[in-house]
Amino acid sequence: MSALLELKNLHAGYGDSVVLNGLNITVNLGEVVAILGANGAGKTTTMRVITGLLNPTAGDVMFDGIDLLKIPAHLRVEAGICLSPEGRQVFPNLSVEDNLILGSYCPRSRSRRKETLAEVFDLFPRLIDRRKQSAGLLSGGEQQMLAIGRAMMGRPKLLLLDEPSLGLAPRLVHVVFDAIAQIASSDISILIVEQNTQAALSVAERGYVIVHGEVFEEAPVSELMNLDSVKKAFIGSATTKGQTFAKRGDLDA
Repeated sequence: MSALLELKNLHAGYGDSVVLNGLNITVNLGEVVAILGANGAGKTTTMRVITGLLNPTAGDVMFDGIDLLKIPAHLRVEAGICLSPEGRQVFPNLSVEDNLILGSYCPRSRSRRKETLAEVFDLFPRLIDRRKQSAGLLSGGEQQMLAIGRAMMGRPKLLLLDEPSLGLAPRLVHVVFDAIAQIASSDISILIVEQNTQAALSVAERGYVIVHGEVFEEAPVSELMNLDSVKKAFIGSATTKGQTFAKRGDLDA
């Protein structure tokens, strides 16, 4: 498979605090990859480096043949990297529709705004009736749908999802991950950071477990789920209130 995103020997942190310590991660074209790890492992820091919100102290970040470290954050969006951030971070005083439109500000996606808006509403029908409603009045699950929809408005080649299940009721986790599975079926590459291991591995093809900013395990999901170290550290505690997740395409079972 052809690599779309490559992180090589990545080092990054905040002040004197080192978070990433030689991280190596690859996402191939059309692939869904999960990054698993405990709080403080470096998951969100990895996303910040990819999007240009944090400059690494060493290492390489290549995307579709582009050296990302040489271009600013807004040009990374234009190149096709779109983020649904941790905590959703919608604009609460703007309408649902205006939040979505802001996701298509770059020239590459602006010309197809109407088409993409229809695709987002098809993905999240619940947002149609709320399109004129202020985003701050949405439920947490609806705001997560909006955050993912806003990222999709940028017509990503690579969709970054940072903790999409955070704070959601189990029923809504299923709804959100069903939508992620639909996105994955359209051959958009996805890099997902998630503490809910069951949910993340339900849509991913390959996963990385990172510990203290380094890769601890890397394998196809079928192998990763059977590793004792991963089971003990993540799988057993990741079931949401007794609910488990099937493989991609079986989320409604």
